[in-house]
This record gives sequence, structure tokens and C-alpha cells, in this order.
Amino acid sequence: MPPEKVKPSKNAKIMNDIDWCLENLIILNFKLYQQTFKFDSESDARRRYGDILASKKICGSGEWDRLIKEFNEYKRNNDYTLSEAKNRLKKQRELTDIELQVDASKTLIHYAQEEGRIVRRKRLSEEIGTVADNHEDDAHVESQTKKTRYIDLDKDDEENDESGLVGGVNNLALECDEEEEDVSGLFDDDNYLAPGSEDEPEPYYSSGEEDEPKSDLSIQCHGRRSGDYNLMVEGDDIDVKEEDLDVMLVPWIVGEINVIEKCEQYAARTLEQIESLKSMSDTRILALNRIFLFADDINKSVSAYFGSGKHEQIVDSLGIMDNLKTASDKVNAWCATCGLVRYSSWINVQRKTIGYLNEALASENEFDLVIANILHRLLPPFAINGTSNGIGEDSYVHIVLAPLLELTFDFERSMNHMWANVSLQENKNLKPDYALYVNGLSKRFVVLVAEFKPPGGKDRMESDLVKIGNEMRFMVNRLVKLGVESPVVGGILVNKNTLSTYKLEIRGAEVYCMVQLSSIKLFTNVLEFSLIPTITSYLHQLKDITKETAIKVQDIGRKVNDGDPQHSNIPRSWLHHETYTMERSSNSS
Repeated sequence: MPPEKVKPSKNAKIMNDIDWCLENLIILNFKLYQQTFKFDSESDARRRYGDILASKKICGSGEWDRLIKEFNEYKRNNDYTLSEAKNRLKKQRELTDIELQVDASKTLIHYAQEEGRIVRRKRLSEEIGTVADNHEDDAHVESQTKKTRYIDLDKDDEENDESGLVGGVNNLALECDEEEEDVSGLFDDDNYLAPGSEDEPEPYYSSGEEDEPKSDLSIQCHGRRSGDYNLMVEGDDIDVKEEDLDVMLVPWIVGEINVIEKCEQYAARTLEQIESLKSMSDTRILALNRIFLFADDINKSVSAYFGSGKHEQIVDSLGIMDNLKTASDKVNAWCATCGLVRYSSWINVQRKTIGYLNEALASENEFDLVIANILHRLLPPFAINGTSNGIGEDSYVHIVLAPLLELTFDFERSMNHMWANVSLQENKNLKPDYALYVNGLSKRFVVLVAEFKPPGGKDRMESDLVKIGNEMRFMVNRLVKLGVESPVVGGILVNKNTLSTYKLEIRGAEVYCMVQLSSIKLFTNVLEFSLIPTITSYLHQLKDITKETAIKVQDIGRKVNDGDPQHSNIPRSWLHHETYTMERSSNSS
């Protein structure tokens, strides 16, 4: 359904407002529109304005196509990457012709998005021919550019060893290898496209001269990351073929907070401050990859930068505590007391846990039965051999994690699992330690990934948090291309003795919302088995999320096989393909 049309005030003269918009598209401005037609209410003006900009008359005017062509020429002539060109345009306001183009496009996209609409158009071969030096067909235009920029960032190694951030003299090399892509959504950045959005908000916390929140200085690993590094950006293969769709999506507004706009501001500010930043947290690296991490703990959440009072409103809307299962009092008592018993032999342990299984079967409570099975597998090695500390990664995964994962996920008919060293299809560099996938159209589509670092595991240049974020973004991109509507994927991160669960989905143009659903200490001995019901509940919450996506994939497979092609409600122009990663510099000591 189209956006609801709101009747403007009696003073508004809007009979010719569509023609007015067409004639003045280059200098189109919402405030000017509001003043011209004398709306008493700004909300009424926005609604009417959104209807106009989403109309077929505007979409077919030809002016929009001309703006796209001029931007591509500007980008290509200056040898800029897409993100560089957008930021250059923002800074170079003295170029009047460029400024007018940005103003026109920003209004067109921003207020259409306010109404939950994204204007789509089909690129024609003759239009593409004027944009690029060479073109092959009406769907693919490849113009590869490479640009490398080195920025010196000084930071004492010892200080960074303590803070857990990028240390030493860090050379951040931005290296891009990207294709010319469909830029019909190129001005979707609410950050610099929305009228009056030039001023950036202050972060929620301040840590002194750098005006950075504490989250950059207190969390996110890499205690031994030191020396010289490059921050590399690479591009995935981009498929620009797309149907001419009119996509209806709801803007991400929480109360009075435009969350997409806040995310855009944070990402743009991070990119602009690369030269001055003395450290780079995982939250910032994820934001460079257009992945925005939200968590209940404000010190781990990007919403810490959005301003006072906004964090709680946003987190409350993310469904972090939805659909959590609760074990019975009897099962909680099993887990709390099984460590208080001395087991003289393996047979005694088996007798105890088989008793748990029989009671759970009799109760016909499926969740209780899962926990009873987990105890049946975990109690023998822990009761007889002691703690899980000091064992190697393979043993840790086999003894501690495998029972939790296998008994939660492996018996779902809609999903299959795979263990380490199997890459995600179409990207051989992404190899999760564990993954759940569903088969569709003779391909494997991953809906959940996991990364493990046991106690004593060594930190790498790229943290597992960044790695799992990039993996989930890749998974969502593939699901959108398949035609899945509003896909949500899951992630599990085990970092030493802490297990965290995540979900990721697309909420706007190049805005990937990554939500930390839980973070809980893992048990290291039998006395800590009281944590098992809560851990299992968090894993089942994630299973329900990924199962829903897996069913969507299977449904699409059946429909496509019946000759009914499917298209996602997420535009492909909303997908982001660049990936920033850490790389040791050649001049590193």
C-alpha cells in the first residue's frame, strides 16, 4: 500500500505542486516547499512531500537519471571510490553545481524514505553508455579503480596492550577494488542528505581530548595487537542486475529518533576521523563495514554515540528478551546440585544423568529434555576430569561447546550443520568454526555462524567479533539476492569463557543492524552448571530466529521450482560489499 496521504491545511495551495517540483528539481528543498505552499504542520508537509517524490511523474522526469550520470562522471574522473566520492561531495560545497545536485537528490530520497518508500528505476543500456567509458550490456558495468592512502596513527604499544585496541604506529591503508554499481540508492545517507543534518551529535560518553566514549577504550579485545598495520578495504563481487520494483519498507524510527540517520552520522564521522584516531575499536571497524552493533550494555553499543537517553529507547525496541524459554524448577535444581555430589565412578555419573533423562521424558517438556541430554553429555567429563581450563581448542569445542550446539540445533529438519574450515560459498576467505545452513535451489545458504576462542586462545589482528559481523553481512546479502524477504541471520561468539549471541538484519540503505542478544559466562567446572539453563535458553532464542529464515529459503526454492520467481523486499542497492580488514604493514617491526 502507498503511504497514507494526509490532507494539508486549508491555506495550502497544492494544485500545481507536482509541476512545481519538476520545474525546480535541481533546487528542490523541503523547507522551500513547505513555505511555498504554506503548510501549518511540518508533518503534513512531509507526508504530502513524500507522496509527490514517490510518484511516477517524478521518477520518470529524467532529472534523476541525469544526477546519477553526473555523479558517476565525477567519481570516475577523480578516480574516487564510491564512499570517497560521497564524502568529497559533502566537503566541497564551494562547487555550486555539485552542491545543487546533492541537494536535489537528498530531498528526493530522504523524504521518500520517511514515508517508508524507496524509489526504484531500471537502468537502460543507452543511459549506462553515457556514464562509463565502456559498457557490455544493460545490466553490468565494470569500472575497477584502485586507490591506496596511508595515514600515520601514533600510539604507544604498551598503552594499547592495556586498552585492547590497535597499537603502535598504525598505517591504515584504504585499498579498494570495486565495480561500478547501480547507484540509484547512492544518496540514501540520511547523515548528509537530510536537511539540517550537518551538525554531528556529541557522543554519549567523553574520554577527554579525543571526545570518544569509554567503549572505545575499555572493550573489544586485541590486548596484544601492536606494531604497524594496514586497514584494507576490499569489494565483494557485485551483481547489479535488478528488477524494476517499487519496494515498500518501514523507516527505522524509534520514538523521535531516526536510527538510520544516527548510524550514518557515526559511520561518516569514523571515516572522516581516521587520520586523527589513535585507536580503532571493533565497533568503529564494524561501522566502516556498515555494520552497526547494538547491545544492552551501553559500553558495547554504537548507540552510546547517539546522545543522552537514546540508548535505552533503541535497545528496548530490538527484541533482545523476546521468546526466551524457561526451564522447570526441577531442571534448575538438577543443574544447581549435580556439582554437590561426589561421583566415585563413570557408572555413578551415568546412573544420575539417565535418571534426569527419564524424568524429563515423563514430563514431556521438550526444553527440559534438551537440558537433561546436555547434562548427560557434560557431567561425565567434568565430574571425573575436573575443569575445562587449560585444554586445547579442539578439545574445548568437543567437550564443552559441541553438546550445547548439537542438542540445540542439529535436530531441526530445516537446517544442517558443518564444522570448521568449510568456507561460505562464493567467499573462500570466510571460514566459520561452525555453521547452520539450509539447501535451496541446489545451493547452500548459511543462516547461522559461530566463532570460538577457548581460554588461553591468542588474539589475532582482526577480532572474531569483526569476523562474525562480516560473515553475517555476507550471509544476508546472499539471502536478499535469493529473494528472501527481511532475512535475519544469527551468530555465536565464544571468546575465552564468555558466550555471546547475535542477530543481524538490514534496516536501511547500507545499514546492517547487528544486535547482541546475550552475553553470559560459560561454565568451567561442575559447580557452575547452574548456568546451563540460561545458556540453553539464549541458544534456543537464536535457533527460533534462524529457523524462520531457513523456512523462508525452503519456501522460495519450492516457488522458483514451480516457475514463480521471487524478489526480496530489500533492494539490492541497499547491500554493501566493501570490507575493511586489518593487515600487518610491510614496515612493521
